[in-house]
Amino acid sequence: MKNIKVCLRMTTANPFYDDLLNFPPEGVVYKIPGLVTTRKDHVIVRKIKKRFWIEYTKFRPPAVFVKAEGTDLIHSLNGMMILNKYPWIIDAEHVAAFSNFHTDKLEKIQYRNQIKKLLSSEYCKKILPWSFVSKKTIENFFNNPMINEKIEVVYPAVQKSKYKVHREGDRVKLLFIGSLKKMTFYEKGGLQLLKAFEILDKKYDVELTIITNIPEELKNKWGGFNNIIFHPANLTREELLKNYYSKSDIFVFPSFYDTFGGVLLESMSCSLPIVASDIFAIPEIVEDGKNGVLVHPPISMFADDFSIKWGPKTSKWKEFLDITKKINGDFIQDLVEKTSILIEDKSLRSKMGKNGKKQIEKGKFSIEKRNKKLKRIYEESIRC
Repeated sequence: MKNIKVCLRMTTANPFYDDLLNFPPEGVVYKIPGLVTTRKDHVIVRKIKKRFWIEYTKFRPPAVFVKAEGTDLIHSLNGMMILNKYPWIIDAEHVAAFSNFHTDKLEKIQYRNQIKKLLSSEYCKKILPWSFVSKKTIENFFNNPMINEKIEVVYPAVQKSKYKVHREGDRVKLLFIGSLKKMTFYEKGGLQLLKAFEILDKKYDVELTIITNIPEELKNKWGGFNNIIFHPANLTREELLKNYYSKSDIFVFPSFYDTFGGVLLESMSCSLPIVASDIFAIPEIVEDGKNGVLVHPPISMFADDFSIKWGPKTSKWKEFLDITKKINGDFIQDLVEKTSILIEDKSLRSKMGKNGKKQIEKGKFSIEKRNKKLKRIYEESIRC
């Protein structure tokens, strides 16, 4: 059987998409069109492209023409819709991805109808949400049978870590990994983790490594702890896997806003048990009591129907961050108690770590499972 040639329309750099490109389904050849932001772009070029795209998508949904000649199908990533009269499929972490997370624009009838028209067209063959809760956001928002029948969940996958797990000594090492933006430290629950660590430090021999660009006022306040290690978010994925994931004991991620959490899969690939918030898709990744434990935050960015209450590009965002800075009490205590369970029980850490790794090697987040499903979807999309 001849190879299936797929035009892969990339969006922002993402480890999930790196692993899709590097580990394609058998018999699938990916072609990357030009004018795409990649990790190889100079940082200034990436910023210019991103700024232009943010402004552009304030006025119309993210949709582009793609040079797909010589391919059988376009696979567009994370909400980037296609204008070509050519068969295409699309994946998305949340319905808001179809507006480039301009959540206020989704309430505009004309803007919303443009998205609906594209997704219900004969050329859009499949819509692939990253999770079952993401699937619900699409179904709830559009309430459209033509769109709903195209939806099928395909979990992102990451490669198995090639680095040997190397943990030694009695000190239990906690790991938190955030992003480049300093203010996201608050949205990811980083402040609450620091406060919880102060309590844990009085009872246990522990160490906390924080890899993110942390606000200076927090770094100054907690910089005096000799067992808190701050590192800016300038490490490669390989450096993280080799020197941090594989040498830590527990991954902690008490986020108030996350649609998936690639760091969770990377932790699982290194046999790390996880303490994480039970928001949006995280309970699909971290099964409470199996490969980690969950904490329940008093606030999140998601409404009861899993829509985003307000997005990073709205005026309400600062208000949300201000609220996260004031969260104390029960949530921190819950974080302390759940983390303590894993600190005290080495065998439980090992068991949960192995359970998580199985999901990466052969389970629902494995490249094998993802590729089998994608290959079938590609074949069906070409035929129909």
